[in-house]
Amino acid sequence: MAGYSSAHFEWNEEAGKTLHLRDKGLPVLAYNFGRMGHPEVPQRKWRGGYLHPIYSADGRTVLTDDFPADHRHHRGLFWAWPKILIDGIRHDLWQYDHAPIEQRFVRWLERGANDAYALLSVENGWFVGERKVLVEELRLQVRQRTTEGRAMTLELRLTPTDRPITLGGAEGKGYGGLSLRLAVKNEADCTITTPLGSEHKDLMETPLAWAGISGKFPGQERPQGITISAAPGHSAPAPAWMTRHYGCLMSCWPGKQERTLQPGETVVLRYQLIVHEGNSGDLP
Repeated sequence: MAGYSSAHFEWNEEAGKTLHLRDKGLPVLAYNFGRMGHPEVPQRKWRGGYLHPIYSADGRTVLTDDFPADHRHHRGLFWAWPKILIDGIRHDLWQYDHAPIEQRFVRWLERGANDAYALLSVENGWFVGERKVLVEELRLQVRQRTTEGRAMTLELRLTPTDRPITLGGAEGKGYGGLSLRLAVKNEADCTITTPLGSEHKDLMETPLAWAGISGKFPGQERPQGITISAAPGHSAPAPAWMTRHYGCLMSCWPGKQERTLQPGETVVLRYQLIVHEGNSGDLP
């Protein structure tokens, strides 16, 4: 396994469930590989395998939310589907309202750093009881901060083990896949920007090259935000996006059209993220 630290980046594990990344001592993000809970959420809905907190590029402010009161199932930057069909049985990793299924940590593949970027590669499994039905591999690269912000590449590789698995978005809406929950307190403080311009209304499943969300945070003079785009190598179809001014960007992959993955078939969901000051439209 690669080294855990460099002159810039350092990984530190806490309490056997969270892995923290710092850049020259400043917090960057945390990956929660263990089950995370909340006193107002039943234990069957506790979850792991997501990024939270994600900090502003200067390390001063937590940008993401976890277990927000309006949507307890939202969690930082996460990937989940509300419709998962296995052997004709409906499961979901979104709100855990159907037959039980769990994203569970299996092993570290790489946890390293050099002066240019930090690397994290993890093997997780989707488990129905003790049966692993899908191998989920997360690959994360986090680069040094620049004047434009901090860039990250996140790649998910999904491979069913021994039986077909069908993924689908929410009925009538299409959301499912990579999702981001920003910790904005008021909708008036939230700005959503896409190639269509600054969006004042929430979008339903909409084909977009990228989508960005920013908000006003205490102690920060300028808005802070995150912009996400599909990166080269993303499996078809290209993701559409659904936006919510209470602080949410949700990819729609495969959207309202279901996608069945055969045993041994791997789909790759690859995204570029930029954590930045200002609104997404301010980026060069």
